[in-house]
Amino acid sequence: MKIEKLKNKYSKKELSDSFVFRNKLSLKEKGEATKQLNEARKELRRGISEKEKTIADLLQLKFVMEDYINNPSYRSTKSFAYFLNQYTELLGISNRVLAHELGVNETLTSRILGQTRKPTESLIVRLETHSNKTIPAITWYKVLEKENEFAFLSNRKFVQEESKHVRKRLAI
Repeated sequence: MKIEKLKNKYSKKELSDSFVFRNKLSLKEKGEATKQLNEARKELRRGISEKEKTIADLLQLKFVMEDYINNPSYRSTKSFAYFLNQYTELLGISNRVLAHELGVNETLTSRILGQTRKPTESLIVRLETHSNKTIPAITWYKVLEKENEFAFLSNRKFVQEESKHVRKRLAI
């Protein structure tokens, strides 16, 4: 196998350097190094348990949520419902099962996923507990707040209607 030949030909330091200092490699060497890295990743994936895989997937979802929260731009596709759907998919459970495990009505989760209802604070806390605190409640809450902030800032009609009720403005 080619990987075994490369392991015998190069030291571990040389192999690791080939990934860190890529500009020193020729195109052929880069291709071979990429193949080695992919093979090593596959080997690592084969060796982890389902529990470890679930934990890794949950952490990845948490990091994606945090990156989105910290990004100043808003994307309607990255709603609370989107992340909740990602959560159920990575756990491999249905919305019905999630509702049962959270102790809420299935209709509630369906409406949240359909974006016709906002999640309650109690549901957010239950999601934290359900994930065994892997995804904190504050992360779920901040995703929801980002959504609410955009809705508030983009509701010009509401601002105009409420402005009519102000009898006197500051002269500054």
